[in-house]
Amino acid sequence: MYVVNGPVAKGAPIFRLDSSKQEADAETARRKIAETEADLVVAQADTLKAEGQIQEAKSSHQQAVDELATKQELQRLNPGNVARREIERLQNLVEGRLGGIAAATAAKQAVEARISSLLPAQKASAEAALAQAQVELDKTVIRAGVSGRVEQFALRVGDIVTPIMRSAGILIPDEAGRQSLQAGFGQIEAQIMKVGMTAEVTCLSKPFTIIPMVVTYVQDFIATGQFRGGEQLVEAQQVTQPGTLLVFLEPLYKGELEGVTPGSSCIANAYSNNHELIASKDTGALRGIALHAVDALALVHALILRLQALVLPFKALVFSSH
Repeated sequence: MYVVNGPVAKGAPIFRLDSSKQEADAETARRKIAETEADLVVAQADTLKAEGQIQEAKSSHQQAVDELATKQELQRLNPGNVARREIERLQNLVEGRLGGIAAATAAKQAVEARISSLLPAQKASAEAALAQAQVELDKTVIRAGVSGRVEQFALRVGDIVTPIMRSAGILIPDEAGRQSLQAGFGQIEAQIMKVGMTAEVTCLSKPFTIIPMVVTYVQDFIATGQFRGGEQLVEAQQVTQPGTLLVFLEPLYKGELEGVTPGSSCIANAYSNNHELIASKDTGALRGIALHAVDALALVHALILRLQALVLPFKALVFSSH
């Protein structure tokens, strides 16, 4: 199987997921926007039509008013010359033409409300749908979150990628393992392990070397007994390996980790400094002796670490089965 690996810059595309559904959603949203804009043009034409209907209704109303006034004047000058029924018909016609004006005016107001409120709201909704579809479409292009190197990238067209069952590969940041180290200390040291303590490490990938370090972070919980919901009850006695106290170490001097391959196996010691407590007037003699013993033990551990730095390469080369 051909495996792709190599450097990658932050933001660079790595692979693309199937985007047919997202592209269809985006196209649907674009068509909806175009449809709304077309409706806006039609509505503006309907406004002109409504204005014409209003003018027509006003003209018809004025014609009915003039005809009624003429008949009423003839009736006043020569009573009985115009039938009363005709006068009543013209009066009803005037009232009806007034209703026509009101209806045409209401139709124009409805079109104006459609132009000013309904269609802009529909267009805004379509634009929001397009923005959402574009976001989903952009998610189909998987990009590097940081600059680094892709390894074990064996993805092929048609493969299924899920964060649980099948990942596409591994992205290793450029600075991973080059600025700090992680070490696990025994739980009994949880009370004395503090940020700022000095430490020393020796790594198998950089033999015969003691690297001075400083504690920069101490995890305030121990990873033991965590479980994930499943089909069986968790038995506490199944957790046979006690958890360790995770501590982050950074080199005391710049460039000390050069030559240490990221992911290397290392041995670490952290040292306490009780000089100020021993010199304090508030520290009793018995406690001072105990603190002297602790510092002396740290010196012994430092000597042991140096012996381990000498023995570790020979142990790996001579006693290894490879």
